Amino acid sequence: MVSFSDYFVDLVNELEKSKDTLIRGVQLRLGISYCDAEDCFQNAYVGLVQSSIDGRLDSDRSGRGYFCESLRNACLDFLRLKRKMPVNLEDASSFPGSSKGPSDEAVLHEDLERYERAVASMPCSCYDAFKLYVVDGLSREEVAQRLGLRLNAVSVRVHRAEKFLMKKMTV
Repeated sequence: MVSFSDYFVDLVNELEKSKDTLIRGVQLRLGISYCDAEDCFQNAYVGLVQSSIDGRLDSDRSGRGYFCESLRNACLDFLRLKRKMPVNLEDASSFPGSSKGPSDEAVLHEDLERYERAVASMPCSCYDAFKLYVVDGLSREEVAQRLGLRLNAVSVRVHRAEKFLMKKMTV
């Protein structure tokens, strides 16, 4: 029988090994900076430690699954907080400049064309889930219901679509 302290040490070591991958995943999914994604990771990590201290975490439960759920909640909290932040109208530097040169327009047009080509070449199975989830704003549960899929299948397809777009956009 593995003691809880040994289990927790193993869990922490596993999280430390996959830390960068988890942070990059959060960054990709939410479209936020690496530092913000790292903050979400740290908040989830602190929550994990606090849960273990409070006795809410046991070795019978998947520690990685518990952490990923905590990370998801930390990300949602971050997005809610970010949405509620007041904008300081006195600081004009926080707004993008309205004067765009011809090169900015060309780059924007090129990026848009590349995105449209990437979406057009996306596999249909991924595209349907991606469109309903990202473009139409449905929850994964609603997408699963509409497409007649399991929730896990929707998550996989959305992830594959995001990965496909990132690969096509960086090439």
